[in-house]
Amino acid sequence: ARCLEELGQLDEAIRAYRKFLSQYGVVTPKSGKTATIELVTDSQYRLGLCQLAKRQPAAARRTWNDFLAKQNPPADDSDSLAERLASTKYRLAHTYGLPRPATIGDLELGVALAEQFLKAHPNHELAPKAELEIAQGFERHRRNVQAIDRLEGLIANPNYEASKQLADARRMLGQSYFAQREFDKAIEAWKEFLDKHPADSRWPEVQQSIIGAEYTAALH
Repeated sequence: ARCLEELGQLDEAIRAYRKFLSQYGVVTPKSGKTATIELVTDSQYRLGLCQLAKRQPAAARRTWNDFLAKQNPPADDSDSLAERLASTKYRLAHTYGLPRPATIGDLELGVALAEQFLKAHPNHELAPKAELEIAQGFERHRRNVQAIDRLEGLIANPNYEASKQLADARRMLGQSYFAQREFDKAIEAWKEFLDKHPADSRWPEVQQSIIGAEYTAALH
């Protein structure tokens, strides 16, 4: 199943993961042998990844919700299982299209799941990414005020000061302020981006955005 997944043969990988789980991952497996928690939970997690990659979000959501339900409470206290559970909670929001949800309904459901992940794992390495994806979802549907609140919270959080998401957050903050015609705040956000992220590949683009904002502000 892993080989098929790595080769991008996702339909075959999905079938292989399901076969493995039916043979070794249930209480009374067909094979008569039960696999370790490590193998079973990894198969459940990766089955969901394959389903999501095949644009089967509802199936991935069912797989992951079933996985989380069966591991509540967790079968053991290993770091690998804890990490898999946290990653599953993070990725559940993606089954509703976050950070690019198609509809307002998907946006709200995706944000709700991302909020659940953040509440359960506020210091996880994926937490700033979840915050950024929530803001991206809001921005996609032109909820700029909500996007601004989210981005400012991400930037101000001391737990995220080393996060690689900060560059995108500062750039997006300027875009959101610009969309609100708050030109001075947009320019301030972009200047902070230039100061904090001089090696970022979008540095010239943001520099040009500042010039454009100054010109637009003068016309406005």
